[in-house]
Amino acid sequence: MRYQRAYCYNGKDLRPQQSQPEAQSWQAMKPAQFQITATPTVRAIRYMSLIAAILVFIVGIAHYFTATWATTWQQVSVEVTRAEVARIKHGDAVPIFTADLSYTYNVNGETLTGTRLSVAPTRSTSPGEVKRMLAPFSEGRTVLAYVNPNRPEQVYLTTNPNYYMMNFVLPALIVLALNWLFGQVQHVRDERRRRRDWRFGELQAAPVYAGAAI
Repeated sequence: MRYQRAYCYNGKDLRPQQSQPEAQSWQAMKPAQFQITATPTVRAIRYMSLIAAILVFIVGIAHYFTATWATTWQQVSVEVTRAEVARIKHGDAVPIFTADLSYTYNVNGETLTGTRLSVAPTRSTSPGEVKRMLAPFSEGRTVLAYVNPNRPEQVYLTTNPNYYMMNFVLPALIVLALNWLFGQVQHVRDERRRRRDWRFGELQAAPVYAGAAI
């Protein structure tokens, strides 16, 4: 069988067409220009909420373990000598109310004075709430208090570890989880948009040749 020599087309008549201005502008762009991130305000809010949640979590954990430990302390009888609602001055800010509390107790023959209601300082914007906290410890009453056997001057009338878990630890964990989830969603959205825009840019920037379909 005889074979004819294959004809090789020299391609001299193939001339690339001029790229469109839009294609050249797309080709000149870098991938970093397609990155879509959150606004500075959103980032600032995220960082501030993250720092606040971490601080609240640390304080809540510390109070929770201290209150749990205090439940194992010895209980002694104390006599309440003062139980009033006091206002803390903060200039023109919203008034804060606290418990002006005092009680005496005896440990190993020594008379001591306590002023703490619980592990965390008593603070509230509502005087009625502070008054309800002090209701079981009205002036002149004799109640039981938790006294640290190693440091008798450390004493609390109430412990309630669950209060710190529900009002400090859990809210902080929820804020941290939401912050992390928002960051993941934003990252995925940014990556998808960046890749989509970059693929579109490469497609527009690709040269088009006449007769390419031949």
